[in-house]
Amino acid sequence: MAYVQFSSELLTLVGLDEAIRLLQPIIHSLGKTSWPSVSRIDLCVDFVCPIQMDNWTHETWVIRARNINHHYVNGQFSGWSIGQRGSIIVRLHNKTLELKKSKKEYLKPIWLSAGWEEKETI
Repeated sequence: MAYVQFSSELLTLVGLDEAIRLLQPIIHSLGKTSWPSVSRIDLCVDFVCPIQMDNWTHETWVIRARNINHHYVNGQFSGWSIGQRGSIIVRLHNKTLELKKSKKEYLKPIWLSAGWEEKETI
């Protein structure tokens, strides 16, 4: 009946159960529904790494994927993508650099409460 994509902000701030609870009245107003099913899951882990990841070589990774790519934004290393055309994809990227474009400011208080110092790269 409906295809819904929850924003990462909603899931981060209220969690899956509350997001579903908020959406159910809207979906039920369209007609008879069943329990939602999941078509895709994106997992994320935010962390501070004291190691310069742009110095890593392709041999650093122990993987089955054929595609390994490193990325730069305005000359600054922004991350790695592994297995881009496979069923499992890994993206390891500079979240603090991404924040300048995405404006996901809701992440900063979460990081700060976990001990992040604003000079550190996530």
